[in-house]
Amino acid sequence: MELADRIPDRVTELAEQIEPGHTALVLVDLQNDFAHDDGVFVKEWQKTNRWIKPIIPCCQRLLTAARDGGIAVVHLRIINDILKNPVSWHNFWGPPGCVIEGTWAAQFVGEVLPLDGEIVITKYTYDGFVDTPLDSVLKKLGVKTLVFAGIDSDVCVRDTAAHGFSLSPLNRYGVRISCALGPMAIIRPLPRCSVL
Repeated sequence: MELADRIPDRVTELAEQIEPGHTALVLVDLQNDFAHDDGVFVKEWQKTNRWIKPIIPCCQRLLTAARDGGIAVVHLRIINDILKNPVSWHNFWGPPGCVIEGTWAAQFVGEVLPLDGEIVITKYTYDGFVDTPLDSVLKKLGVKTLVFAGIDSDVCVRDTAAHGFSLSPLNRYGVRISCALGPMAIIRPLPRCSVL
């Protein structure tokens, strides 16, 4: 067999790429500390909520569409825990000051709460694939395309999406970014990814 015959056909049509049977919506860190007016982002870190506020209804619409379309939904949440975060995390950030397990701050915002049966994965660093069962769960579900939505496209959404995309040479995941806010989403999508 010739090498050219072994190269798979490119899938370029959006409808084919996000076929519900092999697509998952990954919601990243839609937690009170980051997305609520009373969360640490606004109250303590003086981050503006003008970019964050519009993301919640957008994510809510995307979540509803995914549920209605039979697309698998994964909710990622970050938890700060001195015993579980990487040493580098602790050295950089210091003692945990937000999204502490068991607090209101770590809970998902009310508009995008997980339903019974939806997958919730806890992570302890920016990247949702690092030291979590995310890859294993997605493989078991037969997922080939990941659609991301979340807060701060230049941090946790970016790191998780880039890791997912880097698994693509192993015939794993195509990546699309949707409803991600932050400098990268405003300026441009991730390399070789699309903003829906």
